[in-house]
Amino acid sequence: MSSLVNIKSILCWLLVLSSFSLTAQPKVAVTEKVTSNRVLLNGYIEAITEATVSAQVSAEVKQIYVDVEDRVNAGALLLELDDKELKSQLAKANAALLAAKAQRQSQQSEFERLQRLSANRFVSDNDMTKAKSAVEVSLANIEAAEAEIAHVRQMLTYTKIIAPYSGVVTSRHVEPGEMVQPGSPLLSGFALQQSRLTLDVPSSLISHVEKSGKIEAQMLNGDWLSLANLTIAPQVDKDTDTVMVRANVDKKHFPQRPGSFINVAVNWGIKKRLYVPLSSVFYQGDLAAVYVQVGSSIALRQIIVGEVDGGLQEVISGLQKGEQVIVDANRYLASISLSSAER
Repeated sequence: MSSLVNIKSILCWLLVLSSFSLTAQPKVAVTEKVTSNRVLLNGYIEAITEATVSAQVSAEVKQIYVDVEDRVNAGALLLELDDKELKSQLAKANAALLAAKAQRQSQQSEFERLQRLSANRFVSDNDMTKAKSAVEVSLANIEAAEAEIAHVRQMLTYTKIIAPYSGVVTSRHVEPGEMVQPGSPLLSGFALQQSRLTLDVPSSLISHVEKSGKIEAQMLNGDWLSLANLTIAPQVDKDTDTVMVRANVDKKHFPQRPGSFINVAVNWGIKKRLYVPLSSVFYQGDLAAVYVQVGSSIALRQIIVGEVDGGLQEVISGLQKGEQVIVDANRYLASISLSSAER
């Protein structure tokens, strides 16, 4: 059994190292690029503007016009509270104002009458003082009634819950018919067009972030976008030994919903990397290989690959700068198979 395994291993290596005759297949040199050394971290999208709307009056929930996941525009009516009690208070306040105005008119008339009589000294100073005070009290009653009306009218505006900004409803905390008190949560949501990327950077790397003033985030199409204007927390989280970093993002580049995870890279130096075209790499299971020109022939050589950068594949080991590789490995393999079949 052991000898059989050895024979298979030898045959495998003979296949990898076997040389093929040089053809006219296009070739390209292994290139070297100076790139940043990057540490990959997980960040997540969160809403910049996120809030919970609470009740400001005691009332019964009359009707709810939205539900979770609904998108709403700024100024849209979200929820309505029963306003019968407040309207009753408003009616009483209006009645009190009318009574106060009538009282003022009566007191003012009496004061003017006493003023005319006082010219002939038919009224004492004490009576004049009382009349004047009565007029001032009636004026104060009018002001109090007007203030109460303004207060109740303001409270009535709180019975209609309006969207403060365009966004998405994330939670509904009440149902129709429930009694709510001032401070009771009603609805929660976040703004659509304002998002930021948040991540926890290990304290050992935060100096590199502070020095460069930027991080890189991976978009949905796989490209990386540099983000600047960072907000870096002044303290280290003692439990995780990390520092929170935030950056505002454009919804055009990062349309993901709040809570979505994003790949983030922190650069901490430079490194020389070798690259070949993606089409040059031939895969067999988990193994990667390229066809390399060796002298006057082509050999299949196993390589270890790294990250993809656009249309280029990083090669960690197996090649040297300047070596020539076949541009299209699969096409070359097909030409070899065809030649073998013809023979």
